Amino acid sequence: MFRAFNLDSRMLKSRSFLATAGVMALGLASCGGQDAAVEEPVAVESTEVVVTSSCSPLSVVTGFYPLQFIAERVGSDQTSVSVLAGPGVEAHDLELTPSQAAEVTDADVVVFLPTFMPSLDEAVVELNSSVGLDAMAGLTLLEGEAHDDDHGHSHDHDHDGDEGHSDKKSTDDEMIVDPHVWLDPTNVSVIGKTLANKLSELDPACSAIYADNSQALTDEMTALDSEMKTALANCKIKTMVVSHEAFGYLANRYGLEQVGISGLTPEAEPSPKRLAEVAKISKSDGVTTVYYETLVSPVVAETLAKELNIKAEKLDPIESKPEGADLIAQMRANLATLVGGQDCG
Repeated sequence: MFRAFNLDSRMLKSRSFLATAGVMALGLASCGGQDAAVEEPVAVESTEVVVTSSCSPLSVVTGFYPLQFIAERVGSDQTSVSVLAGPGVEAHDLELTPSQAAEVTDADVVVFLPTFMPSLDEAVVELNSSVGLDAMAGLTLLEGEAHDDDHGHSHDHDHDGDEGHSDKKSTDDEMIVDPHVWLDPTNVSVIGKTLANKLSELDPACSAIYADNSQALTDEMTALDSEMKTALANCKIKTMVVSHEAFGYLANRYGLEQVGISGLTPEAEPSPKRLAEVAKISKSDGVTTVYYETLVSPVVAETLAKELNIKAEKLDPIESKPEGADLIAQMRANLATLVGGQDCG
């Protein structure tokens, strides 16, 4: 944005006076004859109008809390950040209201995770291709399973084809990408850098600010990653039994193995066969804790824990803003829960 400064009215008057004085001097010289001295007109330096640039106010719409957190950190005061799925709202099932759809349409940038919020995916398709920002871009993604009847537990592997575990998956299971990328701190860093680059393209005047903010976020995530690696390095129990498979990236990063009662869809009702299989795995692997989560009923996890005579503890996938905390604080709270539940002391 450019702003032109008005010339001072006194300067204009001064220039008018000098011009008038010059004309009078020439007139007097003419009236006094040829021998009269003619003064050279005084040179007046022109005052250059200074044009300055400033950051353009950008509007950034995010699908749900982790993306909102990243956008606020990277954009800081240079952007206006909003979130579609507010606190306590299940992002998977959100249907955009007319006002939210209009907000998406008017945004400079829309940060989304493909498949995580289908209604937002549909809205992004209608936008100019330069507006939508795929938060998965540049990440090594994991695959999970959408179990038709929740049989067979999921083990994650990356898109390069290297299997993380040797367990076979049923050919009847549909392979889908696990969208819960933000639970690995190193992925948060990558998303921050991707967003910083996008904002810099739209607002070059503030590119240094976005880069610095992104680096600050990376520094925080690097410290958190180191902290989690150290704390989870010597866990006696490697198997994590969770209510639904939202923790694949966390498990993959820190040497744990996720076993979900349900697959990637939290609302899926596990079959009796699936429950029996998870119970068998839990006994075989010496599991002492079953993890349930926020925004999803804990009944199934608590029932299984009671049946196995083990604990049920909350582990937050941080899809919604934690009460009284932010993404980093809740990651640390999750870490403390895992250290106890996986016997990492």
